[in-house]
Amino acid sequence: MWRRASRLFALSMLLAATPLGSVSAGPDKVTIPLFQNPNTITTAGSIATIRTIRFLTTDDYPPFNFIDQEGRLGGFNIALARAVCLEIKARCTMQALAWENLQDALDRGQGDAIIAGIAVSDKSVRRLAFTEPYLRIPARFFAARGFAEAPSPGWPDRISVGVQAGTAHEAFLKAFFPKAQLMTFADQSALHAAVRSGAATLGFSDGVGIAFWFQSGDAAGCCDFVGGPYLNADYFGPGVSIAMPLDRPDLKEVLDEALRRLTRKGTFSEIFLRSFPVSFF
Repeated sequence: MWRRASRLFALSMLLAATPLGSVSAGPDKVTIPLFQNPNTITTAGSIATIRTIRFLTTDDYPPFNFIDQEGRLGGFNIALARAVCLEIKARCTMQALAWENLQDALDRGQGDAIIAGIAVSDKSVRRLAFTEPYLRIPARFFAARGFAEAPSPGWPDRISVGVQAGTAHEAFLKAFFPKAQLMTFADQSALHAAVRSGAATLGFSDGVGIAFWFQSGDAAGCCDFVGGPYLNADYFGPGVSIAMPLDRPDLKEVLDEALRRLTRKGTFSEIFLRSFPVSFF
């Protein structure tokens, strides 16, 4: 009985999970999550000592890091890194490497920080320091337009929910929506097709991927999000941070302060809107 009550309580917390704040912008009220607390009091005395930051990233993970149509490095992470450097009046350089080479390059002193979505984990924190998260990737339900039933752990068996097999999203559904009729798919394309055709009543996946699918010709305006975002760190990670060597507490302090300033000034919101015209929150 205690375990069941505990699980239901945890689910209620998940349903209510929100960023530290959010703002809405534009005629369609795009929700912009704010995970940095702009009111945190700090003594960023090291800012004046950081004159150059050499960022390492990748160029193959749109919309976060990619080569644009003019052959330039762009994306959400790139714009954010440049804004950080402008905010603290530091010279900023960007170098794109293969994902598997990023941490070794940092260890060799080839860069000062990595902005590429390296996961914060028990293993990575033994090797790297991280800023406070500036973004989290929520899980979302989505369905054909017109579906209005709110997500519930008591969904009857008739509600079929599609999910990619072997993912954290599948594990989450099994833990918190045990009565849902799960339909597993080999990849996201098959999941999208099932929801679009009505073979699955709903789908469950990461909000970023679904938001960009909504804008594609393949989706053709078929579907929309249902319910709110799910931000359980145990399943979906603690968020997106900038990584740096463990022996650079000065750089961590400066980057955290810069991110807070960008949040306070609204610069983070501007970058978010340019990168994510369809909000995944």
